[in-house]
Amino acid sequence: MRRALILSLTVACGSPPHEPEPDCAAPDASPEPTAAGHPTDGWRWERRGPLLSDDILYGDDADIAYSEGAIAPTLVDTGAGLHLLFLLKQGTGTTLWASTSPDSVAWSAPTPVTGLGADGTSYPSLVHDDGFRLWYGSGSIAWATSDDGFDFTPRETVLRAGDAGFDSLSLLYPHALATESGIRLYYTGFDGARYAIGEADCDPEATACTGEGPLLEHDPDGWDNTSVGMAEVVRADGETHFWYSGYDTVIADPGPWRVGKLVDGERKLSLPLTESGDEAFSTRDPAVVPWDDGWLMVYVGMGDDGRYRLMSATSDVCSR
Repeated sequence: MRRALILSLTVACGSPPHEPEPDCAAPDASPEPTAAGHPTDGWRWERRGPLLSDDILYGDDADIAYSEGAIAPTLVDTGAGLHLLFLLKQGTGTTLWASTSPDSVAWSAPTPVTGLGADGTSYPSLVHDDGFRLWYGSGSIAWATSDDGFDFTPRETVLRAGDAGFDSLSLLYPHALATESGIRLYYTGFDGARYAIGEADCDPEATACTGEGPLLEHDPDGWDNTSVGMAEVVRADGETHFWYSGYDTVIADPGPWRVGKLVDGERKLSLPLTESGDEAFSTRDPAVVPWDDGWLMVYVGMGDDGRYRLMSATSDVCSR
């Protein structure tokens, strides 16, 4: 009783209770390279396996062919939990789905996203503020709004392929980052031969976006020697973090796409391929949010069975 009284008087007099130290740390200063000698980002990503089981995604119809499955995740923390959109690729078509989670472990059964029509089967990027805003596209990029993150109302097309250059054939994989002046839009441009990452500024009302040319192109001597794409840019604690996917055809083993990160301008691997299993052929399409004191990444793995699956990983690098 005496101890409880002392504690209550201490709080009442203005001394704040002790806050526990955050369960996080800085990135490794000198991380080990991959077996092939490629530099790694030092973020200690801990892979947690498939996010959604085949039974949840497909029900009894789990006969999924080569290069089919779940791709292109986009993820936001609404403050009440996580909201995820992704494409389900079956045959030559795709459909857009949503799932939510209170804790990043248990996820709701996917629900079809409505309101976008045929255009709604394009690569998505979600922003959450007063409601949900969605940028999406394959060929050109448009945006839409929603109160609940499941049913959307289309707005304008804001960016189209250029007349020449890195994005002259198509735009895809948009990533929207909310800024004080509007939206910073990152996207993958395709010129018919290679993919590269471009950027554009959009006005506050998102009625138009102005492209500024390529931001990141392939490194002929690196692990991303053929193409780069699927940018994921996150602002946290005053820092900007830039993840992307790099395509490698110089070395057949270890495989084509891998998730990497720009660290002080250097290209480093975040998710090298595994020797076998669900991530033996590709890691790609990163969607990243600060979570707890660290980070959560939802991404796509292609396994040695040739199927795409949504995967997740966590990092204990401090996010705040």
